Amino acid sequence: MRWSDGYIAGGIGSGSGRKLHDVPDESWKRAGRAGRPSFVCCAYFALGHLAEEDIRTYLGDYYGYLGPAVAAMVEATARTEDRVRATIHGFADVGGDKVILLSMDCRRRAPKIKGNGCPAALLDDSEEMVSSLERCQSQ
Repeated sequence: MRWSDGYIAGGIGSGSGRKLHDVPDESWKRAGRAGRPSFVCCAYFALGHLAEEDIRTYLGDYYGYLGPAVAAMVEATARTEDRVRATIHGFADVGGDKVILLSMDCRRRAPKIKGNGCPAALLDDSEEMVSSLERCQSQ
């Protein structure tokens, strides 16, 4: 942590967040830095009647090299508004400073995007995160 401002935990569930937060915190302290490192959490989600298909397709394509481990990722991915809210609050509860929500329906919505150019939302606090989710769902 000598040269960074913090840590980004990519594509994890909020249950793993605390464990992942402790390592950068300890490294930060060992480096003699004041304060605490920034902790940004990333989470995948998909909503709507095609959520299950979107999740399986996206994670299968992107993480297929992991083999059977993809099934656990699919199961852990938020696919309802309540689970997205729980994920957001879970990250806030383990000390996350920001959450990046990565939508997995982008390939269906914007098939001309190549690679994984999916839209993401960077949210600074759990209330902003929930209100942003609600605004997206009402559009």
